[in-house]
Amino acid sequence: MGDDAEAAKTSMRLKSVGISTKKVSWTLRAYIAIVFLTLVILSPLFTALAQQTVRYYAGYTFGEGYYDVSGNIYTINPSVQGSNFIAQWVGIIISHSREYWIQVGYNKGFDTQYKLKFYVEKMDANGYSIIWVPTVTPLAGTTYTYIIVGGVFNNKYRWKITIRRGIDNLYSTVIYTNP
Repeated sequence: MGDDAEAAKTSMRLKSVGISTKKVSWTLRAYIAIVFLTLVILSPLFTALAQQTVRYYAGYTFGEGYYDVSGNIYTINPSVQGSNFIAQWVGIIISHSREYWIQVGYNKGFDTQYKLKFYVEKMDANGYSIIWVPTVTPLAGTTYTYIIVGGVFNNKYRWKITIRRGIDNLYSTVIYTNP
């Protein structure tokens, strides 16, 4: 049986149950149009999901009452762009209720021109501040020891921050916080 004969037979079957071939053709076209429009309308959503911001970060933070902390952190260097970033740090929460902290670590992102940089950061009654360490740069694949030693002196908080590689001190500074 040829294609024309098969098409005629199918058309007769559809007519016998009350469906015209024109109705099937229109329904199929409508279905294809709906699928196409749905894909066109949802394509920005699919694109946005594919470009979703990915951030790599890990922090080792200790609560109130800690004055001496340290951590060994292995430096990674994945590719980041846009608003993406990586950061790893050790820190101390100075006050949970006021959300005050001090931390030291490394970062890579838009604020470092996508290069690895060491930093010291604090948040206290005077507000937020960050120091980008200008003298040394972290190297991927290297483990650094980040140290925060602090205590109260004359009602002021004084914190000594140190970054080491092995036994070598690479950077050291003193930070004062309020309170």
